[in-house]
Amino acid sequence: MTVTPELVKFADVAEEKGRVIALGFFDGVHLGHREIIRKTVESAREKGLAASVLTFKNFKLKDPTELRSYEEKLQIFKELGVHQVISLDFDTIKDMEAEVFVDEVLYKKLNAKVLVSGTDYTFGKNAVGNADLLKSLSLQRGIGTLIVPDVFFENEKCSSTLIRNLLSDGDVDRANVLLGGDRFSYEGTVVRGKMLGSTLGFPTANLPIPSDRFKPKFGVYITLTTLDGVKYRSISNLGLRPTVEDSDNVNIETFIYGHEGELYGRNIKVELLGFVRPEMKFRSVDELKARVESDKEKVAILWEKGKILN
Repeated sequence: MTVTPELVKFADVAEEKGRVIALGFFDGVHLGHREIIRKTVESAREKGLAASVLTFKNFKLKDPTELRSYEEKLQIFKELGVHQVISLDFDTIKDMEAEVFVDEVLYKKLNAKVLVSGTDYTFGKNAVGNADLLKSLSLQRGIGTLIVPDVFFENEKCSSTLIRNLLSDGDVDRANVLLGGDRFSYEGTVVRGKMLGSTLGFPTANLPIPSDRFKPKFGVYITLTTLDGVKYRSISNLGLRPTVEDSDNVNIETFIYGHEGELYGRNIKVELLGFVRPEMKFRSVDELKARVESDKEKVAILWEKGKILN
């Protein structure tokens, strides 16, 4: 049974008999992050406390785009059993000394009983605090700490950077393994495009990709599209559509096998399953149409032969 995590602003945090708090930004909510959250939920159940996640708004990543939308992260936290997600504006604490952060934020305001983090967690002004300092400061205040060991995949540490690198190479298969079962995806409302797909005989659903979301390698992907709770086999082009447009607007354009009917204005989720080929600029629309038909047939055969895992 899952719980719906309560999303609260830090300023609105209510009194609690005690919290077990997972610390981090959790970009991607990958295998390493999931282990941190699993330990948090497990400890909270043992102690009869609230399993909480403390995360940040306005946190500046080295890469300004995120692997998951905020809504996606909340859904995953729910599935993992988190009770409460506490949203703290990073700008309000970025100049706070490490000891003050532990004392005023974690100890006094949030009434932390146990803190859970990864080995590379940093905190305090100029990120001077590390896991060892977190343990030391917490011990002085009677707060328990669980520093979760790194998770490795093929001899590499599981990290958001590794996932970004894999996606940039079009290696969604391995990236999805690291993302822990919730595949890399985009979700949103279908918008009207140039209607070129319908003209050429293969109507598509167009989703603009927000500027703050990470973009994998541009190209054609095997995808799975969810519409009204039903999953459909599909094929998508992610990129700039250089044959028919001269634009910097990135979108994902999806053909859904076996679906008929208007999709404009409807909400869909498109999961990336496998890379087919890079995005290309064709000499003519007819050449584009021929290649799209070839891609559709190739992917349909893979689906039918069971070469693609749903």
